[in-house]
Amino acid sequence: EPTIQRVLGALEVVKAKAAKAAAGVATSRDEWLKREDTFDDVLARIGEIEDAGNPQAATLRKLATMIRGRVNDHAYAESVRALDQLQPKLDTIYQRHQQGSAAGTPGTAAESPNAADVPLTGVSPDVVWQQSQASFHEAESMVGELQSTQLPKAPLFGKAMERIRALADQQKFSEANTGYQRLRPQIDAEYAKLMKSRGGGVQMPAGPGGPSGGLAASGPATNGAAGTAKGAGGFIAGSVGKGGKNEPADVKAVQEALNQRGGAKLTADGKIGPKTLKAIVEFQKKLGQFKPDGIIQPGRGTARALSGAAEMPPPPAQPKPIAPPVLGKASLDKGALVWHSTRGILTTNIDELKKGVRAAYGTEVKELVTEIDDSMVKLGDVVDKLDTRLADALDSANKSPEGPARATELKRARLIIDDYHHYVNSEPLIAHMDNNPFGVTTSLRRIIGDALDHLGELMPPSTEVIA
Repeated sequence: EPTIQRVLGALEVVKAKAAKAAAGVATSRDEWLKREDTFDDVLARIGEIEDAGNPQAATLRKLATMIRGRVNDHAYAESVRALDQLQPKLDTIYQRHQQGSAAGTPGTAAESPNAADVPLTGVSPDVVWQQSQASFHEAESMVGELQSTQLPKAPLFGKAMERIRALADQQKFSEANTGYQRLRPQIDAEYAKLMKSRGGGVQMPAGPGGPSGGLAASGPATNGAAGTAKGAGGFIAGSVGKGGKNEPADVKAVQEALNQRGGAKLTADGKIGPKTLKAIVEFQKKLGQFKPDGIIQPGRGTARALSGAAEMPPPPAQPKPIAPPVLGKASLDKGALVWHSTRGILTTNIDELKKGVRAAYGTEVKELVTEIDDSMVKLGDVVDKLDTRLADALDSANKSPEGPARATELKRARLIIDDYHHYVNSEPLIAHMDNNPFGVTTSLRRIIGDALDHLGELMPPSTEVIA
């Protein structure tokens, strides 16, 4: 009885902590919702200074993208802090930009903001690297295109990008982030010069590999879908949709493409509004994005599908992860089966998450899809770590006669459960999968925790529980 009371007491403490954490998230979410309009204004002002060619705009855009990523991860408190830190920096740069515009000269600032100026408190370097992947792929495409023009600096850019990628592969994310933040403005500056030299012929990067892989096509930015070459996806020069630059020529091209490829009935007037935003979201749903972001980036999946560069896939099947089962009263004769079944559910839910990811990125360029598939291999590491040792120990205990032999096997099972608890508490990949932005409810942490708690009833209480 005292042992049971201790376990129940520990569970009550865990529940109280969870309730407090949930209340904190709700409060932080409310604070963020109050700032949504402010954030939209920040994005609009960043777009304006981007259009003016301000060299600081690229860094500001990255920081804003990181903030949006943290919101998608439900890290509202971090997002609020980061936005409050970003806004004064942007105010200063934007004021200088306006003053410069009034005087007929580009606005400048004393110093470009960087990660040290506007820190994202509590964001680990690996998360920052993950959030910058779309930007990094775009930079690779820019470098590929610059190399095709025989620009002297282009080979140096290519080698620098390879070094940054190698650092990330070695999990040296802080160094990779710093290197990329320093390199990207230089690439942007040279690419802007290239675009300016082409005048009306706009050629946007369409993904990893640049034009050498047949992923980009030239043509006026205002041609719309009908005037865009197959295999392109670069029929817009800037982002369109929620939080995008929304230049009238680009908006009009998107509206025409949505009418042609998506069956929308929009007035192609070049003005972004609720109907156009809704049509973008609906088109992304047709592409398999179960949680569409409502924005079209040049050369990316939605733009490629709209331009005819990617085939329209059939409507994807909705992922069907398995909900956490109700386990009932624990019994030793079924203990091994429970753990085998738990591992099966974990495998199924991770596979369903992979389907959701593939559906969301299915219209991207082949190289990016391949890279995403390769990166998802490590998701299965969770099931590999939660191996069959526990089922083997429970099976041995069940087959052993009551007494010292069974007690020894149960003690071994107890140690394995403690080992699994420790792994779950220390592995961030599980939380990343549970908080995925692809609309797939994996519930991995709950499924694992419920199973371990259930099987823990068969033996002495654990020294560690899943928080």
